[in-house]
Amino acid sequence: MNIHDVKEVKNDGRPIIEQIFHHQRDVMKKYHEIEWKNGLLLDEKVPVDINSHLGQARLKDFAWRVTEELMESAEAMENEDLVHAREEGADALHFITELCILSGMGHSDVKFGSGSSHDHVIEMHGVILDLGKAMNCLKNKPWKQSQMLTDVDRYKKYVASAFANMWFVFYSLGVENEEGIFNFYFRKNQVNKFRQRSKY
Repeated sequence: MNIHDVKEVKNDGRPIIEQIFHHQRDVMKKYHEIEWKNGLLLDEKVPVDINSHLGQARLKDFAWRVTEELMESAEAMENEDLVHAREEGADALHFITELCILSGMGHSDVKFGSGSSHDHVIEMHGVILDLGKAMNCLKNKPWKQSQMLTDVDRYKKYVASAFANMWFVFYSLGVENEEGIFNFYFRKNQVNKFRQRSKY
């Protein structure tokens, strides 16, 4: 099953970002169970303890997941496969939304990027740059024995900026508005739920 098999997009009338956060909270519960069974759930708390080694490792894992999906989108663009590039962008949006939730951020803490874009690589760079700055706020490295408190406001500022920049990635893929972005997000969300049910 892929996004082409999802024909109906259920927009319930709430703001688009609020709906995305709602759907992500729903799908992430099952994925957390799967990650726990696989022995890879670093921190089961939602949100994580942002000052703990395990909580920070979890957040960094999600920043990398976003980066990986963006690189898959870039590779699809190199192969002139716009549909696949948009689907990988939807995966990146899933992961960055979950990163926000794990960071203790809700839909009211983020916003859309406004404007337009035509350069996919530059817009992806903006997301990754902000994620890198956010992750650099997390100082409790696996090899460190001392513990440092996180500048949470600074960290969340960078995560929110990365989230806003995700919209420019979609604009650069020819998705013209937030309803179009939600269309791709929702369809991929339904694919993920199908994969959970089918033990993909």
